[in-house]
Amino acid sequence: MFTPQNKPGQPHVWLVDEQTSTVRSVPVQVGETLDGERIAVTGLASGQLLVSAGVQRLAEGQAVRVPDAIALAMNGQSVENGGRQP
Repeated sequence: MFTPQNKPGQPHVWLVDEQTSTVRSVPVQVGETLDGERIAVTGLASGQLLVSAGVQRLAEGQAVRVPDAIALAMNGQSVENGGRQP
């Protein structure tokens, strides 16, 4: 999560567009602390791919590379079996 300089007080996350392999910033609302050191966040849908490291170095529309293991998992393929369907 990060806060853009031009929007202080409004946290954002970088959402990965899986079709174009680019990022876009999305505003989110931070809620209460949950069990297991988790925080409730609204403004996202389940299963969306977010950037968790290096967020301060990204720019709107920047191309990113999704690690192979994540790309395979997003497509329902297993890393253990070489990317073939289970």
